Amino acid sequence: MIPPRRRDVGTRPEDRAPTLSRYRILAAAALAILAVIISSLPATAQAPQVEVTGILDTFETASQAWLGAAQGVGRALFSVLWLLELVVSGYSWAIDKDGVDAILRELAVKVVVAGFMFWMVSNSHPWLRNLVNGLEAVGATLRAGAGAPVMEPVDIQYAAIRINTTIWEAMQDVPPEEEAPGAAGSLNPMTVATNAVHSLVEAARGTVTKIMGLLVMFATMIVVFVSYLVITAQLVITRIQMYVILGAAPFFMAFGACRITAGMMDSYLKWTLQTGVKLALFQMMVGVGLQLTPQWEAAIVASMTRGPTGAIIVALPLLLQVLAGVVIFAYLCWKIPSAFAGVVTGDLQIGSAKLWSR
Repeated sequence: MIPPRRRDVGTRPEDRAPTLSRYRILAAAALAILAVIISSLPATAQAPQVEVTGILDTFETASQAWLGAAQGVGRALFSVLWLLELVVSGYSWAIDKDGVDAILRELAVKVVVAGFMFWMVSNSHPWLRNLVNGLEAVGATLRAGAGAPVMEPVDIQYAAIRINTTIWEAMQDVPPEEEAPGAAGSLNPMTVATNAVHSLVEAARGTVTKIMGLLVMFATMIVVFVSYLVITAQLVITRIQMYVILGAAPFFMAFGACRITAGMMDSYLKWTLQTGVKLALFQMMVGVGLQLTPQWEAAIVASMTRGPTGAIIVALPLLLQVLAGVVIFAYLCWKIPSAFAGVVTGDLQIGSAKLWSR
């Protein structure tokens, strides 16, 4: 005899109700904690000494420390590779059976080229730094010509903090709820019950409207912060890349002492040029894009209105347009500088190995 199937107690609606209630309590607690954290932000955002600036300063200092060690290693590597170049050339001379005069001429040329390469290795940091800084200065000049403000990572962070602070202050600026005047008293039980039900429905609707408004604005603050964080991260990565390139300049430039390894120096020079072009494009794009920040800030505030109960009512079409602009701006700042630098330097042929070949 097959025993009857037991109904799962947890599937009954009356059993799921406590679980749903716990979820609502946890969600409300999370919103309350988030509200307390955000309310602890200063009312007037100041440009703080943020950790991003400290990271850049640390890598800049480390770049100077790397340079001293790279000078010694680069000169030693240059000597070894130049001897290898002489061995390769001597083998070529022996096979071709060139005359003494031709060998001496080629040897003199190699000595001149070696002296020029050694000068480039010894002074690689100053002239490569001037190259990168010069390209960035070109972008800064074009940015200033467009009337854009000075652009640094802290300025991008401050723009995000300012927008989110403005949103939070606008959310707090809610007028007190006005109590509706009481209607003429009626002792009819049916009327009293109807009014009570109507009041509960309106209260529930107002609570849901408030929660949805808060969630939408919190999501807006997160999208704005993440978008500006992406822009800041790309700029910081490029700046740190510049410090790494300049700090190890003598080491990588030493690979040009031999035709076998000269391609590595060419790739290094292309990477340096790409970094300078990216910084120039950042100055142009981000500097102009930051001019849109006040407009986005005003549009986000304008998209919020207050209902009769003080709930935040969001004009989603206007808000979505602003958020789309912020996200597209972040994507352009992430994509265009790298793509443009790759296109400009993609077909660049330095050909330093040809200096050593006949």
